[in-house]
Parts: sequence; C-alpha cells; structure tokens
Amino acid sequence: MKDALAALELARQTGMPKEVLLALQVQSETLELTALEPLLSALGDPAQSRQAYIGLKTALGEDADGWKMLWCQLVCASRQRKRYETDEVYIETMKAFSRFVNECRRRTGKYRFDRGWWTWRQVSDRVVRLGALEYEKRTREGQKVIDIHIPSDASLVPERVDASLEEARRYFDDSAKIAWTCDSWLLSPALRPLLPKDSNIRAFQDRFAILATDKTDDEFIEWLYQMPVDTPIHSLPGQTTLQRAVQCFLIQGGKIGSALGVLC
Repeated sequence: MKDALAALELARQTGMPKEVLLALQVQSETLELTALEPLLSALGDPAQSRQAYIGLKTALGEDADGWKMLWCQLVCASRQRKRYETDEVYIETMKAFSRFVNECRRRTGKYRFDRGWWTWRQVSDRVVRLGALEYEKRTREGQKVIDIHIPSDASLVPERVDASLEEARRYFDDSAKIAWTCDSWLLSPALRPLLPKDSNIRAFQDRFAILATDKTDDEFIEWLYQMPVDTPIHSLPGQTTLQRAVQCFLIQGGKIGSALGVLC
C-alpha cells in the first residue's frame, strides 16, 4: 500500500495526464508485485538495472499499452527519492515518464508508455536532469564519460545550457577528470547550413568537437517531427522553419543522421 501511494503521488507530481493516472490506478489494484520484488529491487541498482528491465519485461508478459511496465518503474522510482540531492532534481528527472507518454500521444494519437527500455536509467539514478539537460555517467569504448542527453523539451538558449552545465559540474565530483560527450542528431554537421547563424542549435554544436557521424541514423524524424521514423518524407509536417528546411533537404537526397561530439 505504501509503495502504491508513493508511486501514484510521483505520477501526479510529474504531471502525468489524468487518463494515464486512471490506468495506473487500475494497475495499483490489479498487478501483484510480490513475485516481481527481486526484479524491482534490482531495477533500482545501477549495476543491475538494465538486466532487471529485460527480466521484468519478460515477467510482465502482454502489456500492449505499457501500463504494467510504467507502474513497476514508478513504484521502483518512488523508492529512490532519498538518493537525490534535492527533491527538485528528483522530480525534474522523473518527469521523463510523463514527457514520454505525452510524446507518444502526439506521435500516435494515443497515450502509451513505450520508453521502458530507456527509463530504467532514471529509475536507477543513472540519468539525472539538471536544468535544461540530462546527464549520464557511463563507459564509452572503455573510458568513463559523462553523456549529455537532450530532452525533447530542453531549451538550448545558451544561458540555459551554461546554467545546466555549471550545475552538472557541481553535481559530479570528478567532472573535471573525464570527458563529456553527446551523441545526437542535433550535432549533425548536415544541420548547420540549414540553420541561421544565430541559431541556438548552432551555438550548442559549437560547444563540441565532432568525433564521428552516422548518416544512417534516422531517429531525428521522431524528435524533430514527432512522427514515426518510417513516415514518408512528403508526409512530414512543416510547421517550423527547421522542419521545412530539413524536409526539403531530404527530398533532394540529403542525409541528416547524427553525430558524436566531445565537449570542448
């Protein structure tokens, strides 16, 4: 009962839509968690969280809308509250859950939770949101790094990015000793000629030295257009200047892809 109340309160605090709150209430009353407890405990452990998610997905079975997984992850996340420096950082980090179900609604027309494969990181304190950006300590090609992630609602206004990076430098004790990396479509060199010189995206790109590019990566379609990655080019919306510029670029045979950069 205590876990259920804490998880529902967390869902409300992160701005979960009412329709999803009702679905979670149903899960709180019907999904038996006792047999899943070993997996839930492991889900909160950074060293075991990825494998625990895989095991949990198998154990839950049919979960078309993802509400079982969302409920289990919220239960586990509600137990992590005291691990965070402040309640504000905790809530901002866990808002990833409501952000993802809202993104799914915009993309498909229906609330669903389809990001459990990502949010085990938030649940296990692997990913933390500090201001505009998210950060994850991880190993990349044998080297410890701090990965910078860009949430869909992030402001890339230079002052907001500066403030986030400064907060992150204080948050991570060894931040000066390891590289800070970012792997994103927003770093793609192909974007630069499509953007005005005073673009916030260009200013963000200028913070990084590009290490590698991947022209085959098409996930930018989901993030830029809020559409499935297999959406035909001519069906992509053109509501913003960047959407229209990228669509025209794609029609002409261009590739956006993504890029890996290291913070200069």
